[in-house]
Amino acid sequence: MPRGTSMVLDYILSGFTTEFLKLAQKDEQLKEGIKVEEEHKETIKQVIDDTKSGKVKPLKEYFKSVAKDHIIKEKMPNYYLPWLKAMEGLAKKD
Repeated sequence: MPRGTSMVLDYILSGFTTEFLKLAQKDEQLKEGIKVEEEHKETIKQVIDDTKSGKVKPLKEYFKSVAKDHIIKEKMPNYYLPWLKAMEGLAKKD
């Protein structure tokens, strides 16, 4: 094996492993996210029903329903303040 080839292969494999782990983590995140976001099932059904009936509300009304899903269904009256803002701030840094 030519000199330095092992280092190059190690570098390539470590990059591949890192990317594979990132994909695996994203898959796990997606699975968990789907479970969590099922709390919006009724809100999504309402959007579909409203669309089918031609009685679509302004988007802000649907956003309000999603917010209520978090506050009421999760029994977290402080869902949006302060920890969510902090979490979103950290996510923006990544």
